[in-house]
Amino acid sequence: MADTRITMRDIAAHFGISVNTVHKAIAGKPGVGAKTRSEILQYAEEVGYERNESASMLRRKAPVVYVVLPSAEDDGRFFYAQLWSGFEAFAASHSSGDIEFRRCSFRPGCYADVLSEIYGKIEAGEHVSGLLAFTPETERDFLELKRLSEHAIPIELVMGADRRIDHIGAAVPDYHAAGLLMAEQAANLMAGRAHGDAGLSAVLLSGDATVEAHRLVADSFREELRRMLPEARIIEVPGGHSERDELPDRVRRALEGCVPSFASSVFATGSMVLAQELCAAGLAGKVPAIGSDVFPENVEALRNHTFTNLLFKDPEGLAFRAAATLSACLLYGKVDKRLIVGDAELVFRSNLEHYLKRR
Repeated sequence: MADTRITMRDIAAHFGISVNTVHKAIAGKPGVGAKTRSEILQYAEEVGYERNESASMLRRKAPVVYVVLPSAEDDGRFFYAQLWSGFEAFAASHSSGDIEFRRCSFRPGCYADVLSEIYGKIEAGEHVSGLLAFTPETERDFLELKRLSEHAIPIELVMGADRRIDHIGAAVPDYHAAGLLMAEQAANLMAGRAHGDAGLSAVLLSGDATVEAHRLVADSFREELRRMLPEARIIEVPGGHSERDELPDRVRRALEGCVPSFASSVFATGSMVLAQELCAAGLAGKVPAIGSDVFPENVEALRNHTFTNLLFKDPEGLAFRAAATLSACLLYGKVDKRLIVGDAELVFRSNLEHYLKRR
């Protein structure tokens, strides 16, 4: 019986292109435009093309993936360390050498510089198969990522998506749901409290408005709390990582003005500052408060009743799933452009151990 199996040569003949171009598209290698790659993969699936995975693995070198995430040092240990932990868990499952991971951490304000260095290596002839990258936060971050994407390098984003960049997918927390959860719990905690002379008030460490993650959580919190408790006054304490040194004084002034009915932060570093200032003001356990993210200092604040709840956004799980998506693209040609959206959940003292086991 004749062998009717579809080959790369058949696919190349259908499009009038080289077998090498088909191979690059199916193997997830750079050098093929996104539109051409998509058309080739769609046609290959329609005609029932099946790769000889064993032969492919023997012939090719391990893909080289640059992992570019914020540094886990200093304040980065509160949240970004969990991204690295999730990635490292995935990397450990691929210790056989089928992928070569190159780790590049960056400090605040230096993301674009690291991306520019990677671009320079590509220009100098270094082969880069893929990029697992943090979502851009500044215009320069975006421009450097876009420049890399124009080299047809598969990019998987973590903690945000950007439609202006040709990336294969993204893993993001449900920021909107996170803000809604925080507001709903705030309304529940505030509803039974006496108004006092100043009425109901909520201190909100709203982070950096230019950072999408901070802005989305803060926006949904404000909107939902105003809907549920229109009489509540929201006392904003702005400032993100770049204003870390100013945050303690800002929080102190907000707490000195009046004892709030509730307090919360939309980001990890702000939560750390909030817990410290609540304790310093003698308000720990007296003012209901929600911290963002599950890390040792926040866990201790929950256990000692400084925080009533923590907001869990599963950065470890998202980083693991993002790495898995990119690896499937590079190793097996499986391009999954779906947005991976993580769960947002409230942590109580009663279920804390469950979340600690997940980390």
